[in-house]
This record gives sequence, structure tokens and C-alpha cells, in this order.
Amino acid sequence: MSFTRFIITKPDSCTLPCSKFFSEQGKIIDFAFYIASMAVHIDRTTQIAKKTLEFNPLVDKEINYDDYEVDMKSEKAHPVLVKLGSYNIFIRELMLSRGVDNYLAYISELLFLIFKSKPEMLKSNEQITIETILHHSSMDDLLITIAEKKVHELSYQGLKELALYLKSKFGLILFQSQAEILKAIEIIEIRNLIIHNRGVINNIYLKKTKSKNYEIGQKLDLSIETIQDYLNFLANSVQEIDSAAIDKFSLKPETNNLNIEVA
Repeated sequence: MSFTRFIITKPDSCTLPCSKFFSEQGKIIDFAFYIASMAVHIDRTTQIAKKTLEFNPLVDKEINYDDYEVDMKSEKAHPVLVKLGSYNIFIRELMLSRGVDNYLAYISELLFLIFKSKPEMLKSNEQITIETILHHSSMDDLLITIAEKKVHELSYQGLKELALYLKSKFGLILFQSQAEILKAIEIIEIRNLIIHNRGVINNIYLKKTKSKNYEIGQKLDLSIETIQDYLNFLANSVQEIDSAAIDKFSLKPETNNLNIEVA
């Protein structure tokens, strides 16, 4: 796995769902790089141990570990790192799919906050059965269910429909341009491929993304730089919509700052 720098900065003031989003995104990124750093550490420790065992006190005066460097280009010196490399695609797919799920969870939780602060926003032609209402012990639980149900329905239909719903219902804009909408659709559809088709290109993906980069049956090939770009893109969207929601619906922001840097 190549080492690319990720810097995650939570806004100085944001809602609780936004704070949870950035905390989770930090864990997603930190997890992947922790595994890579541990592989390097294990290989280096193994080589140091080997050098120690080869030390001959009758010939060598001392072992200078400060000058010892593991040859990063030698596969023999890095069996664990090389083995980890065979899982690069899997790790990147995990990062992307978890990142998208984290984004959709943020939208769901934000809707809950909006519904809670503005219950009148729940008014619609949609019907809720008495059975559904009775299954919830509080209004908060019911609001969460409604928000999750709505986000699930819309995300299943497509991110474009979700963006249109938020704009028409709440006046919130997920993406500022057509190019951003198309990029978001591609990210969501890549996640769907990973979850539902083992990352293998199918007709649904090509139809929804209009991609010319793949053919049916090909395996997704996501670089760590692409993952970084996608996760940053979703994070920027969260910051923009969160700021707009706080102003529009007078939502209570949190002020705890979170800065995570992984290299």
C-alpha cells in the first residue's frame, strides 16, 4: 500500500451528526494506515532480530541499530508488507464503502435533527401505519425511523433523487454543480458494486455512471489517491450542507474541534 497523506479537519462549529461523521471517517482512514504501518514494523523487527542472531561477538564489536534501515525495495525483507499488498484492493474497497455508508448515515441523522426541531416538516402525503407508531416508545425513536426509512428509500433510488428531495423539501443543496452530482453518483455506484457485486463492473453501474473507463466483467481498480479524493469530496459535502442546515433550521452546533493527520 502506498503512503498518501490524509488530513481530516472537523469544522470548528457543526452539528452532532457532522461531528460523528468526521470521527468515523478518521477511524476508517486510521485503520488502513495502522495495518500498513504494523506490517512495516513487523518486517523491520524481524530483520533486526535476524541481524541480532547473526551477531558474532568474536568478530563484531557491536550492532549499530541506529544505522540499520530496512530495504523498502527488497521483497525478501518485507514478507508481511508484500502479503498485505495482495489485499490492497480489498482494503481500499473497504475504505470507500465504509466512507459512503458513513456519509449516508450523516444525512439520516441530520434529517432526524431537522424533523425534531421542525416537526411540521414531517407533513406529507406519506402515510404511517398505527402499527409502526405503536412499535416506538418515543417520538424521537419514531423520527429516527422515518428519517432512516426516507434516506434508505432515496439512496436506493439514487443519490440524484436524494439531492432533489433535500433541495425541494428542506432547501438544502448537497452538491453545487452538475459535475459534483455526477461524481457523487459515481462514488455511490462504486460502493454498490463493492457491496452487491464484489467490485465487478455490471450493466447497472455503466448505465448510471455513463463510465467509459470500464467494461462489463472488469474488476474495479481504485488507487489510494482516488480513495482520498472521494472521501475528501464527501467530507466537503458534509461541511457545506451542515453549515447551511445550522443557519436555516437554527440547529445547535458543537464546538469541539477534531484534527486527524495520518501519513
